[in-house]
Amino acid sequence: MKNIKDLVGIPYKAGGREMSGIDCLGLVAEYLKAFEIYLPEPEYGEHWAKEQSGLFAQWLDDFAGKFIKSEIPRKGDIVLFRNIDGVETHAGIMLDNQKFIHAIKKAGVCISNINQEQFKAKVSGFFRIKTNEQ
Repeated sequence: MKNIKDLVGIPYKAGGREMSGIDCLGLVAEYLKAFEIYLPEPEYGEHWAKEQSGLFAQWLDDFAGKFIKSEIPRKGDIVLFRNIDGVETHAGIMLDNQKFIHAIKKAGVCISNINQEQFKAKVSGFFRIKTNEQ
């Protein structure tokens, strides 16, 4: 994939990891392939946030040697959002320090602003892929 923005407009599909339909986890999994980080396939065809709450956060723990958690967003960071129970249920990829790309039911793959009310209060953290310099 040349540019993650090329995926804007792909329709939302629960459990999807294809260009015909994708969910937020599939979008992040597709992005991570460029860094040779491969997330396992979800065990269920249903949306991971409902069937496997917190699964993505667990995978980040499993891949802990490859990520650094940050409180300040930067281009390329994976952003996790939590629900009212504090469980990570949504993910996206930061395009700069304010805009991020994600997949949602209403719009499919789209770009949003992290400072919008529905996102800002739910940010769990930003996860940066470690490089040789870090």
